[in-house]
Amino acid sequence: MPPHHGNDADHKAPVSTHGGNDHPHAHGRHGAGAHSASHGHTMPGAPEPVADPKPGQGHFGQGYGQDPDKLDPRDRIVDREVVNATPHYSLHAVFKTVLPFPKDEQSQRSDVEQLLSALDATGVEIRGWYDVSGFRADADLLFWGLADSTDTLQAANQAILNSELGVNLERVWNVMSGHMVAEFSPYHLPACFDGVGPRDYAAVYPFNRSFDWYWLQAEKRQDMLKRHGMNGLNHLDVKISTLAAFAISDYEWSITLEHDDVARLMSVLRTQRAVEARVYTREDTPMFAGKRMELIDWVKRQPAEEY
Repeated sequence: MPPHHGNDADHKAPVSTHGGNDHPHAHGRHGAGAHSASHGHTMPGAPEPVADPKPGQGHFGQGYGQDPDKLDPRDRIVDREVVNATPHYSLHAVFKTVLPFPKDEQSQRSDVEQLLSALDATGVEIRGWYDVSGFRADADLLFWGLADSTDTLQAANQAILNSELGVNLERVWNVMSGHMVAEFSPYHLPACFDGVGPRDYAAVYPFNRSFDWYWLQAEKRQDMLKRHGMNGLNHLDVKISTLAAFAISDYEWSITLEHDDVARLMSVLRTQRAVEARVYTREDTPMFAGKRMELIDWVKRQPAEEY
């Protein structure tokens, strides 16, 4: 699999999919219903949440009180205080194939190694490469990178475009976003920064609230988010990364769902359509879903010809 970079883990936390500060799908930070509308506050009828760790304590991403012996081997322990005290940004960049790739495997491997080396030089953490070609008619490749600086992510984007492999690609869509400390429960983190390892499938989409959402009384919004979270209780296995994109893109949020079974990604979004908070959605497309794989394996799937 591509370099793991990034933080992730299993998440069975108190419910809510919209975190306390308007997080659209904040299916908690990691489970699709994983946080309470007020970021960790107990809700009537909801499981009693385990207390957030004290500052400086490590814990399992997306898994309050999780048994370390049962931790998914792809996941790791992170210190949420440290994560919140440092900058974390994400770039989803989508490309389409516009020219055939070299047919011989040696040339393919050379191009891939050159690009990976250039990316490594930028300092970007590669969350994954995803084949989106069967899910979209207008795109073929999704790159997901993480970094502590937007400059690093821009350098990574340029490294892709300026590489030998990049000559065969054309940009389709991208969104840059970053971790914003949750207003009501600062220890709620996006899956990608909370020790949760990448899953086999990912789906990313932008999210904008309706204009009137921000004029609603806080109690009204909190109640809707609470019910939204309760509605996602059966999808805590879906890992969610909700990141803020205010001012750095046309969107307010970017949301990425991850799971080893694409059917679970479909299920959680279908389930979360049936809540009142959905009415206050202004935009949540385009959607890019794909299967995670090594970049060389993706290249081998592309049209090729002798050079």
